[in-house]
Amino acid sequence: MPGEKDANPLAMPPEEMRQLGYRAIDRVVEHLAALGEKSATRKLTGAEARARFGDKLVIEHPTPPLQLLDDVCDNAWSDTMHVNHPRFFGYIPGPSSFVGVVGECLTSGFNACGGTWLESSAVTYLELQTARYLADCCGLPASAGGVFLSGGSMANLSALAVARYQHHKSHDHSLRVYCSGQTHSSVAKALRILGFGDEQLHHIGVDAEHRMDIECLGAAITEDEARGLHPLVVVANAGTTNTGAIDPLPQIASVCRDKGLWLHVDAAYGGSAVACPSRRDLLAGIELADSITIDPHKWLFQPYGIGCLLVRDTRTLTDLFGLRATYLSEMEGGSDEVNLYDLGPELTRPSRGLRLWFALRVFGVERIAAAIERGFQNAEQAQRLIESASDWEVVTPAQMGIVTFRYAGSENEHSNDKITVHVVDALIEDGTALVSTTKLDDRPVLRMCPINPATNGKDIEITLAKLSSLAKELWQ
Repeated sequence: MPGEKDANPLAMPPEEMRQLGYRAIDRVVEHLAALGEKSATRKLTGAEARARFGDKLVIEHPTPPLQLLDDVCDNAWSDTMHVNHPRFFGYIPGPSSFVGVVGECLTSGFNACGGTWLESSAVTYLELQTARYLADCCGLPASAGGVFLSGGSMANLSALAVARYQHHKSHDHSLRVYCSGQTHSSVAKALRILGFGDEQLHHIGVDAEHRMDIECLGAAITEDEARGLHPLVVVANAGTTNTGAIDPLPQIASVCRDKGLWLHVDAAYGGSAVACPSRRDLLAGIELADSITIDPHKWLFQPYGIGCLLVRDTRTLTDLFGLRATYLSEMEGGSDEVNLYDLGPELTRPSRGLRLWFALRVFGVERIAAAIERGFQNAEQAQRLIESASDWEVVTPAQMGIVTFRYAGSENEHSNDKITVHVVDALIEDGTALVSTTKLDDRPVLRMCPINPATNGKDIEITLAKLSSLAKELWQ
């Protein structure tokens, strides 16, 4: 019989595992069931956090797991902004479904290394199948494929790396990248990581609807070519964070074809609309892209940590990422066996696509589409309520589940701008709901992004009424 010294020091008896696991699920279900009754916005100050948890992590003695679980739920998860709250309308909400939570639990519990076919053949196949589903929704050809990464930032970074490798394998500072001023900051960050200078990113002007101006794009490319520079890639938006604007994708694709440029569509937010037949036409032209970013942890209702990079030709991924190492020789299988580490920058990775595959199978196409459609309808209802109010005005109409507006209760525009900014601080302190701020045409506006399928008309009414009440207090 093995001695005590041979026992696994981290082992837990099956009954204790069940007890801890069941309790964890119970706490999650209790939280989700009562979420709408909780504050949407809770946070600690730095001093409050230190007072609650101490200055240092102390682990000299073990803590009973059930006690620790309840302590974490009561004292850590309690003081967060609940991004899946039905009145969390700021930024881009993360309204993950419980089915996605279960898929993530299975992924963590079975703990397969999702980077290789040898270690996780079946799960790898399901990930590839799920990426193929998204590629089909986008209208990409049979040669297309994709890989799941940690989010849109990593997907954009990988797409830009692939574009440079395919078109210009050097770090030449004459290369130029084009995007509008409404493009997500992850693009500029990705270019810095890849060694591009800030001057190599050319911001293109936008039209009155905050979409990339196609004439400005053409002029910028022509001017750069005349200066001996090398246009490389255009990053188009399919649902900007600020307003939900969609750049003119067919026209941009035409420019890219004529000039031999790579077209990357950042559809991290809006790309999920391809799974909603009633709204798919909004993204006409996305099928012309060389690469596309979609974040399932936004509008496909998955827990955080899953973005997807789709490419028109899967070989463009393997050309860049498909390196070989002698210590991985056993991983090389048959021609129909795919190692996901050949499609992206990670070797060791979780099976990120499983949770989405699980949710798509459970809900089916009609329920997923209905949940996405609810976000569109919520934003359209919010627009109607704002238009009917005397103290608010719509700045950009509802598009891709986002509406922007500002305070208009004063004849003094400076006062209106000031209240528009500070009413969000008051709303955070109040906790009823959350909207966020941004700037359009150098003036502050509020953003409402009500894409949570748990959100109903009453939630929107409550939020706008609270904003009006808080704005009046600030005005006084």
